[in-house]
Amino acid sequence: MILRARFSARTLGLLLVSSLLLSCSATRLMYNQLDWLAVWYIDDYFSLTDDQRDSLREAVDQNLEWHRRTQLPRYADFCRELDRQWVENPSIELIEQRYDELMGYWYALLGHAMPDITEFLLSLSDEQVADFLERVEENNQEMIDEYSGESAERRLKQRQKVIIKITRRFVGRLNDNQKAIVRQYAGSLHDNSEEWIEGRRIWQTEFSRLLRERPEDFADRVGNLLFDPNQFDSATYREQVTENTELIFDMYEVLLFGLTDKQRATLSKRLNRYADDFEDLAAANVQPATG
Repeated sequence: MILRARFSARTLGLLLVSSLLLSCSATRLMYNQLDWLAVWYIDDYFSLTDDQRDSLREAVDQNLEWHRRTQLPRYADFCRELDRQWVENPSIELIEQRYDELMGYWYALLGHAMPDITEFLLSLSDEQVADFLERVEENNQEMIDEYSGESAERRLKQRQKVIIKITRRFVGRLNDNQKAIVRQYAGSLHDNSEEWIEGRRIWQTEFSRLLRERPEDFADRVGNLLFDPNQFDSATYREQVTENTELIFDMYEVLLFGLTDKQRATLSKRLNRYADDFEDLAAANVQPATG
């Protein structure tokens, strides 16, 4: 996934992972079309052969079936439990715990898909790998060119805009005081976009080398890169990311504890609506037992 915003993805981990897992239920149509959307997206990068496209579509379908059957019910339970816990015992510890659970869902999905990911990558020809790396570099250059033309003030406004937009998705419109809280905390975040871009390049260099060389331990090393994408970060950058994450948690402690009655009702309604959608999607995939 390419994050086009000019600040570290990990500084807004709570926001973005929550948005990813919950917003996929915003429309059942989108989830039900993820199979061909995933193949279309990958095909755009690799120019697949017919055989590769068929194999990839089968792998995506199998992973989606597993995801519907085993993960969507967990997402529904997560939403309903979060709604109940927030009413009974709101705390910053609850926010941190639930964030860790969300990250666990991502790693569960990645772990299940790893054999298929590895098989697909090993099926690529040298020409497909070269085309892929060229397209990745084009994206990198576009990102650098766009970033180089932005001022620190512009990047700050973008951070504020993203936080407000994602928060509004769950609690409704923010009042002036809540927007002021966002602006205050967003202004305190480390602006380490350049470090993030550099770390991304280092990660891509290692991934590119693996694609070209295909060593015997390819599967293990690709898995290591995907499960630990932060391994090339500098100590200074990691410290800044940790500080930014703590600020984000602090900000949400202030925002969530200060929700109006209407916003609390909106949050509860949306969490339960997400849960309903997850349950309906999961049930649509359940097949009657035979034999």
